[in-house]
Amino acid sequence: MVVLAVVFLAACASPTPTPTPFPTPTPTPTPAPPEAPTAPVVKSLGTTAIEASWEEPVSERPVREYEYRFRTESRPWVEVLDTGHVERRVRIVALAPDTTYGVQVRALSSAGTGGWSATGTSRT
Repeated sequence: MVVLAVVFLAACASPTPTPTPFPTPTPTPTPAPPEAPTAPVVKSLGTTAIEASWEEPVSERPVREYEYRFRTESRPWVEVLDTGHVERRVRIVALAPDTTYGVQVRALSSAGTGGWSATGTSRT
C-alpha cells in the first residue's frame, strides 16, 4: 500500500504592506504683528514737556519695543524709532510753550511692527 502525503505549505511571508500615506502637513500660521495700542493719554508736565502713557496692545508675541511720534497741528510728525523702549510711558521735552501736541505710539514684536495708535493730545 502506497500512502501519498500531500503537504501544502502556506506562505509564511506577510503580504506586501500597504504604504502608509503621509499626512498632509498643516501650515504653521505666521504670527501677526501687534495690534495698534489705544490712543495714549497725554498730559502736560509744565510749559515745555508732556508725558504720554498707553495700554499694552494685543499681541501674539511679546512686545520688544515701542516707537512714538509727536507733532503740533501744523507740523509733520517727528518719529522716534529704534528706541529699545519697553515701558508704556514716555516724556517728550524741549517743546514750545503754550502749544498743543499730538502723540501716537506703535508696538514691535518678533512678528513685525504694528500700526500707529490713534492720536492723544495735550497742551504745554
